[in-house]
Amino acid sequence: MLKLLFAVTTILFTISPSTHGFDPLDPYGEMTIKWDLQQSSPGHHTVLVKIENKQEYRHVEKPGWKLSWHWVNKTVIWDMRGAETTEQGNCSAFASSETLPHCCLRRPTIVDLLPGAPFNMQVSNCCRGGVLTSMSQDRINYVSAFHMTIGSFPGDPGEFIMPYDFDIGVPGYTCGNATSVDPTKYSTDKGRRKTQALATWEAECVYSQTKSSQSPKCCVSLSAFYYQNIVPCPTCSCGCSSSNCVKPGVVPPLLEQKHDPHVEVSPVVQCTNHMCPIHIHWHVKVNYKKYWRVKITATNLNTMRNYSDWNLVVLHPNLNNVTQVFSFNYKPMTPLHKSINDTGMFWGLKFYNDVLLQAGEFGNVQTEILLEKDMGSFTFKDGWGFPRRILFNGDECVMPSPDDYPRLPNSASSSSAFFRSHLKTSDMASNSAWKLDDHPKLPKGKTIALIVLDGWGESAPDEYNCIHTAPTPTMDSLKNGRPDTWTLIKAHGTAVGLPSEDDMGNSEVGHNALGAGRIFAQGAKLCDIALASGKIFDGEGFKYVSESFEKNTLHFVGLLSDGGVHSRLDQLQLLIKGSAERGAKRIRVHILTDGRDVLDGSSVGFVEILEADLAKLRENGVDAQIASGGGRMYVTLDRYENDWGVVKRGWDAQVLGEAPHKFKNAVEAVKTLRKEPGANDQYLPPFVIVDDAGKAVGPIVDGDAVVTFNFRADRMVMHAKALEYEDFDKFDRVRFPKIRYAGMLEYDGELKLPSRYLVSPPEIDRTSGEYLTHNGVSTFACSETVKFGHVTFFWNGNRSGYFNEKLEQYVEIPSDSGISFNVKPKMKALEIAEKARDAILSGKFDQVRVNLPNSDMVGHTGDIDATVVACEAADVAVKMILDAIEQVKGIYVVTADHGNAEDMVKRDKAGKPALDKEGKLQILTSHTLKPVPIAIGGPGLSEGVRFRKDLETPGLANVAATVMNLHGFVAPADYEPTLIEVVE
Repeated sequence: MLKLLFAVTTILFTISPSTHGFDPLDPYGEMTIKWDLQQSSPGHHTVLVKIENKQEYRHVEKPGWKLSWHWVNKTVIWDMRGAETTEQGNCSAFASSETLPHCCLRRPTIVDLLPGAPFNMQVSNCCRGGVLTSMSQDRINYVSAFHMTIGSFPGDPGEFIMPYDFDIGVPGYTCGNATSVDPTKYSTDKGRRKTQALATWEAECVYSQTKSSQSPKCCVSLSAFYYQNIVPCPTCSCGCSSSNCVKPGVVPPLLEQKHDPHVEVSPVVQCTNHMCPIHIHWHVKVNYKKYWRVKITATNLNTMRNYSDWNLVVLHPNLNNVTQVFSFNYKPMTPLHKSINDTGMFWGLKFYNDVLLQAGEFGNVQTEILLEKDMGSFTFKDGWGFPRRILFNGDECVMPSPDDYPRLPNSASSSSAFFRSHLKTSDMASNSAWKLDDHPKLPKGKTIALIVLDGWGESAPDEYNCIHTAPTPTMDSLKNGRPDTWTLIKAHGTAVGLPSEDDMGNSEVGHNALGAGRIFAQGAKLCDIALASGKIFDGEGFKYVSESFEKNTLHFVGLLSDGGVHSRLDQLQLLIKGSAERGAKRIRVHILTDGRDVLDGSSVGFVEILEADLAKLRENGVDAQIASGGGRMYVTLDRYENDWGVVKRGWDAQVLGEAPHKFKNAVEAVKTLRKEPGANDQYLPPFVIVDDAGKAVGPIVDGDAVVTFNFRADRMVMHAKALEYEDFDKFDRVRFPKIRYAGMLEYDGELKLPSRYLVSPPEIDRTSGEYLTHNGVSTFACSETVKFGHVTFFWNGNRSGYFNEKLEQYVEIPSDSGISFNVKPKMKALEIAEKARDAILSGKFDQVRVNLPNSDMVGHTGDIDATVVACEAADVAVKMILDAIEQVKGIYVVTADHGNAEDMVKRDKAGKPALDKEGKLQILTSHTLKPVPIAIGGPGLSEGVRFRKDLETPGLANVAATVMNLHGFVAPADYEPTLIEVVE
C-alpha cells in the first residue's frame, strides 16, 4: 500500500508542470512587465515600466532583476529615473548634441537603482537593487518601477514601436512578447480624477526550476518519535561532486576575499552526503489525543550566502486544520481547487528570523506546528504523517524514497502495546499502559529532591542582579567548576508554549512544562487564535453571556495591561469591539492596574487607550464606560485564598458600586491616586466612577453578563468563586446578583470553575506526576500559599487533588497576608525547607518537590534590597534540603521556572540601566527572558551521569524526562528529550 500510494504521488510530481513553467500550487503566479506609454510625439516618448512579481512564494533576491529587450527600430534612451542601463553604448551619432543619450544600445540591459539613490533620480517603487518579494510575504515590495524618455536616431521617423525579446535576467524565467492590454488608469487629486496611459502592453515571464538550475537546491530528511532512526536526505540529492565543499567549521578561502556584494557568488556548501545548500528536516514530534505536533527545521549549508525573506511551501493533507504555528508566519493556500486546503506557506517573522543566515551555528530556523486530527483520515501508517512536497523559495526539494519513510514498529499491528501506550492516549486507563520501561543504566530507589527556585534566572553580574549581589554560597557551589552537572535551559517563549520568543515565561506555564514533559499551547495563544478566527464569538460561552445583551449590561473584569502574563489589552479591545458588533448595547469595564508585569506608571496610558475606544463606541450608540478600578495586588486579584480581603474590595466596587474613592472618569482616578505618597499601580486603592448625581455608573446587578478577560488562571479562581458559588462564606457579599458569568478560559479544571468560558483550555494529559504514581513512586510536594498551586495543580496539568492519596502528600504553608512581600522577604523559605528535610529523612517518599517563591514574589515589589535578602533566604533553604539528601545518599535537581530577580532594572538598547525623564532609575518588576539554571548531583547520582551537549535549545519541558531517568525509568517516547546521558 505504501509503495502504491507514493508511486502514484511520485509519478504525479515527476510530470508536474511546476518545473516547466506552470505551477499548480501557484497557477496564476508570474512576473509581469508592464509598459505604459504616457506621452508620445514624433521622436519623443515617455514610458513608465513596472515589473510586478505576482507569484505567491517566489521572490527575486540579490543581485536582482536585469531587464533587457530588443528595439525594433533605432531607438535611444535619453533619460531614466528609478533605474539605469549597465552600458551607454555608441552614441557618436549624437556628438553634436548638447547632451548625450543615456543609452544607445539596440539591446539595453536595465538594472534597478540601489537604496540611497539621489532623490531626484527616484520614482515610486524603485531603488531596492532589483529585489522583489513574493506577494504573500510583502504586499508593498513586490513591484519595481522606472521611468524613461526615449527617442530615435537621426533620420528615423521616430514612431513608437513596442520592443520584443524580453529577458528578466533572473535564472529560470522565460518571457514572452508583449501584448496590448487595456490602458492603465491612474488616480489623481485624492481619487477625484482619473487619467490613463495612451497605451499599455504587458509581457509575462514564467519560471522553470529545470531552466534555473541543473541540480536541485534543497533536500528533505524525516524522523518520528516512534521511529529510532533518522531518514536522511537521499545521497547526491543536489550533486555528487565534493570538490567545491568545505568541512563544517572551516572558512572557505573565497569568503575571506573581497567581492561585490551585489554580484551573486557561487555556492560553497558544507560537505554532506546530499551536497545541498538547503536541508529541510521534518520531525513528527508528539502525538496527543486530539492533536499532533510537527517540528520543521531549515538549515543553510551554503557558506557564502544568507537567504533574506526565505519561505517554505508544504503540501500535507492535515494542513487543512492547523491549530497553531510557532515562530513563523503561516498562510494557507488553495491551489487550483478552492475547496482543497492541503498546502501552506511558512516564512519568518520580521526582524526575528526572516533571514536564514549562512552555514554555521546560527544558520537555521525552526518552527513547530500543532495540527488537529481528523479522526476519519488521521493515521501514522503508510507515511501519512510526512509531507507530499516541500519547496524552499519556490524550488522543489528532493524527498526520500517512499520505501525509506519512518514506519510504525514492525513487531505488531496497530493494536499493539506500543500503539496503545504511545499513540492512543485515550486508552491510558489500564495500569499496563502507564508502565514505564526500566532505565538500562540508572537504578531505582534513590530519593530525589526536586527544588524549583521561583524567579531565579541567569544574567550578567551587576548591582541590579540581586542573585549575584546576594550571598548565595550553595547555589554558587552547584555552578562553579561543574560544567557536566550545571547548565542553562529556556523558560520563556515557545519553550513553554507561548506564542513568540518575546513572551516572558511565568510560574504557571513554567510548572505546566516542568510537570508535563511536553510543550502545550498556552492560554494567550489559544485566545489569540479564537479571537483572530472569530470562533470565540461562536462558542457556547459567548452565546450564553450574549443572552443578556438585549436588556442588560455586559461587564468586563480583568487586568488592564499589555504584559501578556495574565491578560493583554489588545484581546480586551477585540472582545469589546466584537461584543458591540454582536448586539451588546451597554458595556462596563472594571479595570485592575498592573505595574508588576509592565512598568509602574504605565496604567495611565492603558486607561487612555481604553477610554478612546469606549468613546468611539458611544459615538455609535453603545453606552460604554469604565465603571471601577484598583491596583492588582490590592483589589480582586488575590490567589490561593491568601487574602480574601483583596477579593472583597473588588466585589464592593464592581458589584455594590461602593469604594472609598469616587471620580467622574478613570483617567482622573488613576492620575489622582498615583499622586498619593508611596502609591504605585500594583496597590492603587479601589475606586468607582460616578455620574453627576454621585451614583455609580456600573454596578453588577441581576440579569447582567460578566466576562473575566484574564487568560491566566491563578488570580481569577477566588474572584470566580465569589461570582459563581451560591454557597459562599469567605466574606459578606451583601447581595449575590443572578448573572451570566463566563471566564476567558476555564480557570480550574478539577473544580470546573467557571462553569462557562469563552476559550477551551489546553488539554494536558499524562503528566510525569501521574506516570510516576502509576509506577509506584511516592511524592511529597510543598510550598507556601502563593506558590502551593504551582507544585501541585499546575505541575499536574491544571488538575486539582491527588493522583493516588496513598502515594502522595501535599503540604501548604500559609503565606503572610495583609503586607507586601518586601516587608518580610524571607517569607516561608525556612519552613518549606524544614518540611522538605523532614520528608526526605522520613524515608517515606521517593520524590520531594518544593517551590521557594522568594526571588519571584519579592522581586515583583521592585525593592532591590529586599530581593537580595530574599535570594539569600532561598539559598539557605536549598542548603538545608541538600544536606538532608546527603544524609540519605539521594539525588538533587535544582532548577527554576522563569527569570526575575537576576535583573531588576529596565535596560536601554546598549544594555545599560534605563532612566526616566526625571533621571530616576526605571525599576523592572516583571519576569525576564533570561534562561534559568538546572543542577544535578548528590551522593546517589550514578557515576558518568552528565548533561548532554547535543540538544539545540533545551527548555523546562526537558526536565520531566530527566527526573524520570533519575528515578530509574525511561520517559515516554513523546516527551521532550532528557537532559542527561550516562557515559562510561
